[in-house]
Amino acid sequence: MILEQVMLGNKCFPNYRPENHEKTGFDFYRDAKYDLSENEQKILRLLVNGDPSQAIAGTLAIHVSTVDKSLRRIRKKFHVSSNIELIKVLLMMDLV
Repeated sequence: MILEQVMLGNKCFPNYRPENHEKTGFDFYRDAKYDLSENEQKILRLLVNGDPSQAIAGTLAIHVSTVDKSLRRIRKKFHVSSNIELIKVLLMMDLV
């Protein structure tokens, strides 16, 4: 149970269920980092810096819809539902 893990001092993520995955702890999320394309990594860096989708699109010379689609794919890989939650997970994992 997640509450028991937190009480033991372990960090838990809302959509992570160890019983559903062979990996435990951060390893499940760390693997997603390596599945990111170079463009997705650039988008994430800009997002973490506080840039909105339109600014990210301008910086990378791509369409805003491309940024939004990429962010949806990234959120799915990290099993989060919002950009704020994504940034929180990345910060907790020291990936950014």
